Amino acid sequence: MIRRTLWLPLVLALLPAVGRADFDTHGPHLLSDSTVVERWTLPNGLRVATRNVPGASSVAATLGFSIGAEADPVGHEGLASLVGELVLTAPAGDTPGRTRAEMSSLRPMGWSLQPGRRYTLLSEVASLDQVPGVLHQLAQRLRGVTVTPAALKSAAVDVRRELGEEFFGPPDVALYYQARELAVTGNEEATLRRASGKGLDRVTAKDVQDRLARLYVPANAVLSLAGNLEGLDFHALIASQFGDIPAGAKAAPGPSPTLASHSRVVRKAGLPEACGMAGIIAPAITDSTHPAFYQAILILGASTARDWTTGAAGSRFNYSLFDDPDLARFYPPVTKDHASPQAVGETLDLQIEKLASSMIPKEVYDGVIRNVVWLFGGNCTPEFVSRLRQDPTAVNTMATTTASRVLWQGEDFWEDYRQRLVEEPVGAFDRMADTLLEAQRRVLLVFTPAP
Repeated sequence: MIRRTLWLPLVLALLPAVGRADFDTHGPHLLSDSTVVERWTLPNGLRVATRNVPGASSVAATLGFSIGAEADPVGHEGLASLVGELVLTAPAGDTPGRTRAEMSSLRPMGWSLQPGRRYTLLSEVASLDQVPGVLHQLAQRLRGVTVTPAALKSAAVDVRRELGEEFFGPPDVALYYQARELAVTGNEEATLRRASGKGLDRVTAKDVQDRLARLYVPANAVLSLAGNLEGLDFHALIASQFGDIPAGAKAAPGPSPTLASHSRVVRKAGLPEACGMAGIIAPAITDSTHPAFYQAILILGASTARDWTTGAAGSRFNYSLFDDPDLARFYPPVTKDHASPQAVGETLDLQIEKLASSMIPKEVYDGVIRNVVWLFGGNCTPEFVSRLRQDPTAVNTMATTTASRVLWQGEDFWEDYRQRLVEEPVGAFDRMADTLLEAQRRVLLVFTPAP
């Protein structure tokens, strides 16, 4: 199972025992797509969100924490990834330790670990009859895992390997992760420091154990279930497994870094041909213009997937709305004679200008909105409901996306955002074209082959 998920592949396919009365409940609510959504909060602060998909062949359970890479102390870059690795693998209560290599046999329907910018998500997919066992094990991990020096060393090896693959692996993945560091610092040294995970050398088992006890607690957590929950008294099950875990203290969110326009050329060994990334710095998610920006970005992304031939970068567009909403990434074709940041930016400009001079039909906007409202808790298309019933990966995406919304901003915010997105007047691309072309919003990164 892929450990880290780059969001929105489905968009591109477009173009103590606690009684039920003690819950702070919102639902259940039947949507017109036949799914049922519900959310509540346990007395210990654990937020719970479910989406019942009748007829689905699987259930995904996601345990998420509001601690991500942005909470890493300076000099300990990679710490959130390391702690997430141990939450996944270390022994907890009567639940034995496990390796990542064993996860495929333990959870053949799928699993994922996503240490993101703002949160960490651990997700396991199983059949309905396995859900009680999965929830028991997740509850044991929320109660606290046991970190030994050997487990810490093994986890650090896995995390360093993952960081190396992210920053120096396949071109499109490396462009994605290096672009963020470039936009935040403009400093290659900072990128190398995070990519190497060297700061993990000074982290001890006691450091991790203390951090787990302080931050990885119900007050900073969410449990999300998605899939076929028919016939399962999941309210009572969740209450019995999670209800008596000590709440802990809610952590105050730290400030997110500010992105700025930068450009860089990086020589990359083993690269068959040059490739590049042109990023557009987005307005804040709370800005009144963001729904229009989001529509414009999706339309632009669909056009690049259609018009740009594939190359070393592979994909052509990515916008990780819930994990990295500050930067929309585009991967224009790069030729040997035009392998420069300026050329990459100009290719994106031409695509924006081409769309701005075209008439984009209302049906395109309607299609974009119809295919993404599920991301914000709204209806799924019939095609996606069908996929949820058959594909455990889609169910996992539903569970992790729901957990992300709860952890960042909260469901009430995203319900309001969804309403503003639906009510946005047609013509969002025309209104946002000048913003998309602003030079001060550009982050440009090019990889060229090293000898």
